[in-house]
Amino acid sequence: MLSPLILTTDRAIDFVIAGGQAGASIYLNPREGEFTPLPGIDFNKEKLPPAVGVVAFDFDKDGWMDLAFTHAGAPGLSLWRNVEGKRLERVPLPNLAGRRDGDSRRWTTTMMDGWIWWPAGESSGGGELRLLRNLGSKGWADATKDVHLDAVKLNQPRAIAVADIDGNGDADLVVTQLGAAPVVLRNEGGNQRNWMSNRPQGAQ
Repeated sequence: MLSPLILTTDRAIDFVIAGGQAGASIYLNPREGEFTPLPGIDFNKEKLPPAVGVVAFDFDKDGWMDLAFTHAGAPGLSLWRNVEGKRLERVPLPNLAGRRDGDSRRWTTTMMDGWIWWPAGESSGGGELRLLRNLGSKGWADATKDVHLDAVKLNQPRAIAVADIDGNGDADLVVTQLGAAPVVLRNEGGNQRNWMSNRPQGAQ
């Protein structure tokens, strides 16, 4: 799995290579010359299954893009803080023990308004959408039940996308499924704070 991402503050495209038991290799783009390897992530050392997806976002708002990997098995998700483009350190996440993670696959994840959303699908069918809320210095909390996502039943979910599909100023979710129609989840109340709609028009 090769993913082009922006991990530093120079806006150049970097690369993350993840797959197999070895973990992830990261190469930074210097714009001039050869790519520079960043100390990699050893999934064996961290006792993590192989990665099947990766997304970059700045969850702690320090200007450096962090990484979240989805995994082929428990715990399903790992989060890594980018320390000024020099190394990555793992961030503790809530313990999701008790769920059927042993037979699960996570294909992708996304972040919206400081929350991490990711679909967990079981190879035998079924699945669910899970949600972690960013509490800042207090870490992360499993908010799946708080927003009633545990009531949304899915059939081997695969991909998740964020878009304002109804044009009301808040972000909605679309989840694809294996052998079934996509599921659309509309955001109710996410536009209660300030937002603005623009319609650009070219100069004449």
